[in-house]
Amino acid sequence: MRPKVALVHPYWDFWEAAVPFDLRADREQFAAAAQEGLDVEWVRPEDAEAVLVLQTMATPPAWTTRALPDLPLVVWAAHRRSTVPETFDHSDITTEGATVGTPMLTSVLVRERRPFELVMGRVEDSAPVFEALRGAAAATRVRRARVARVGVPQDGYACVDTPSALLEEKLGLSVVQIEPREVKEAYDAVSDERAAAMLDETRALYDVQVDGEGFRRSLRAACAIEDLVAAHDLDAGA
Repeated sequence: MRPKVALVHPYWDFWEAAVPFDLRADREQFAAAAQEGLDVEWVRPEDAEAVLVLQTMATPPAWTTRALPDLPLVVWAAHRRSTVPETFDHSDITTEGATVGTPMLTSVLVRERRPFELVMGRVEDSAPVFEALRGAAAATRVRRARVARVGVPQDGYACVDTPSALLEEKLGLSVVQIEPREVKEAYDAVSDERAAAMLDETRALYDVQVDGEGFRRSLRAACAIEDLVAAHDLDAGA
């Protein structure tokens, strides 16, 4: 699945008088080039899994932090140039101001204890940004996940147990407790026709070289797991 990302591109009209062209239009082109190079799904903040802050100039950081949703952040200090040319005037400082605006923002994020991933580079070198966004989206998916726990560990086996309350507190996910009886009932409810369809699907997808009672029971168990996932809207389980 492609990460669902909301773009935040800070802009400050204070600098418009410092350049001999339309600064807002130039920043819009900059943002379009950055977005075009990333294979993500661009969405509104309320639908996003991660936020990309595209910092291309000096802007008041408080304006940006107030607009950030409670999602994992990737801050991209993006440039169009690899080197500083022989002539570099006040206009260039304004338009190539990512290294000014980025520490302005990240210093505030650090003081606010707001985690973020920082990436620096040219606008066409977007691979590290994409990997950071994948990680950010994965964190959100974990936080929103519903994870099943079937049964309980053997008494005293604290070494293999993490309390559900701790999982929910630290990861933000929801733990769904399922009794073993419900798994057995789902297994018993699988019809022969359903198991046969699962067998056909498995053989179509894989080179199956096993047979026998154990294999047939595994197919029924797979069907039962599918039913439990659907019934409880699960993302994972153990």
